[in-house]
Amino acid sequence: MPTLTDHDFPSFVCECHRICYGEPLEDDSYSMQALAKDTTAAEFIVNLPPEPANKFIISISLAAWALARDPSARIMTIHHSNKQATESTRLIRKIVASEWFRRISNTCIERS
Repeated sequence: MPTLTDHDFPSFVCECHRICYGEPLEDDSYSMQALAKDTTAAEFIVNLPPEPANKFIISISLAAWALARDPSARIMTIHHSNKQATESTRLIRKIVASEWFRRISNTCIERS
């Protein structure tokens, strides 16, 4: 039986945004549809304008999506500041630690 992490990246992103910010992500159909086609590839490059929604979709949700699908995934996100890198990592951990994520995935994080 297919799960959310098998096929529905846009819905996954919307739930990640709700977990991180307590509200749904505004419709960003261009970015979401462009990515929905590529999220099954092992490696790919994304070139989108640097908007807050795109940063959330790429740096945070896509990393959580990859971890949900493969707990051993190795992910690299690049930011122009330590502050942004820390914030993205914090939000990824928040998603992976959420009850919703634990229900849909076998991936877990170490408690520190």
